[in-house]
Amino acid sequence: MISGEWELYHRKEFVKSIAANFVDESETVVIEYPVSILLNLFFKFKSRLLPFLKRKTFLQKTNTNLSLFTPFVFFHYKIWNKIAVLGYIDSLLLSYQLKQLKKKQYCNDKIILWVYSPEIYNVLKFLDYDYLVYDMYDDNEYNYDGTLNEKLSALNKELILKSTLTIVVARSIYNRIKKYTDKVIYSTNGINPEFNTDSLIGENEIRKKYAGKKIIGYLGTIRSWLDFNLIEDLLKEFPKCIFMFVGYVNRNGAESFEKLKKYDNLVHIDFIPQYKTPEYLAAFDAGLIVFTVNDFTKSVFPYKFYEYLFAKIPIITTAVPELYEFKENIMYSQTKQDFIDNVRKVISGDFFVDKSIYTKIAVENSWDSKVKIIKEVLSKSLK
Repeated sequence: MISGEWELYHRKEFVKSIAANFVDESETVVIEYPVSILLNLFFKFKSRLLPFLKRKTFLQKTNTNLSLFTPFVFFHYKIWNKIAVLGYIDSLLLSYQLKQLKKKQYCNDKIILWVYSPEIYNVLKFLDYDYLVYDMYDDNEYNYDGTLNEKLSALNKELILKSTLTIVVARSIYNRIKKYTDKVIYSTNGINPEFNTDSLIGENEIRKKYAGKKIIGYLGTIRSWLDFNLIEDLLKEFPKCIFMFVGYVNRNGAESFEKLKKYDNLVHIDFIPQYKTPEYLAAFDAGLIVFTVNDFTKSVFPYKFYEYLFAKIPIITTAVPELYEFKENIMYSQTKQDFIDNVRKVISGDFFVDKSIYTKIAVENSWDSKVKIIKEVLSKSLK
């Protein structure tokens, strides 16, 4: 059960790799983020509810071993833990749809339910499954600003204890969980080795548009965890440099980001599909990871890190703990001034990228290599 819409899902390549590596043992069914009848009447009606109503089947085959199932609920998972009766109604509805799916397609099969969010915990008692995998790719016990979310923290621990296996992307989460369960594996984010920008290097259309200027880029969702004060300092410090942010603006960061649009050297490109990202990465002179460092982001392993590696561009990052081990090969900035100085080095050409090391790190961290390890551990847990 994924935590977003399939077409926008940032871990789509991970799920595809799961399907490819488990092809001899099982079929992978992606249970998409449910359509909300109430919410999607007013929000994303054309992109979510209308296509859902027109659909002739809820189960769509995407390739040999991967299918997409789109359920619906009346309300929304964000309110399930706030208004219990609404969560109960949606849980029954979701349970009925999944039971029908199993009955029609997988009647005699064992079910491994793969979940991503602690909000699902109270729904689990309504669902039929044999094994439970919790893919905890964020530290779900903390809010983006680093404050503890006590309600989610309690649910998160219960979900971990209930799971056959929990997968985490950060050592700090692994060390915390390891204190009360040994059914946990540490596995960072990865990348598809086919992701490549080599053929696009040179004068693409984006570079032509900003000819003569350095393009310092950020690829990914724009959320409240970004250090907007630092971004503003960069915009003021380097007025002749283009700072290009490519990605959807989450509403929790919308107000702060909007204030930065008064600077002429800020360029925002809204959400683009995954296949178009190499074109933008090839235009970047450097890639930014400009996260504030708090109790949430200290457990974040930025997916964009590997994308920047494959693009073979300098990586300028704040002191995100999960990237510390790579500090000899990237521009790891302990302070705001370090970050500014590192941008200056890129502009002046004073930072050397060892492209062979970048490629080596990226290839060693392919999604397939991650999934093969997870599969081995999971297979032992299922015995």
